[in-house]
Amino acid sequence: AGGQLISPEEIGVALDWLRERQKATQVTTLEKRRLGDRAWDAWLVLVLFCALMSCEWGLRKSWQLP
Repeated sequence: AGGQLISPEEIGVALDWLRERQKATQVTTLEKRRLGDRAWDAWLVLVLFCALMSCEWGLRKSWQLP
């Protein structure tokens, strides 16, 4: 898997190589968000849920369903 054997005398060189490689490495961070993670989104979810339940209740009443 790309491993390398390093003798104790070569540790200094290996550490320098690792430091240089670390400087050249770019890290990409992805930020994932879900609906409801923030306070504003939580209120939006609550309002949408209440609106859907009200519509369902209204349709049941107009169609005379239990």
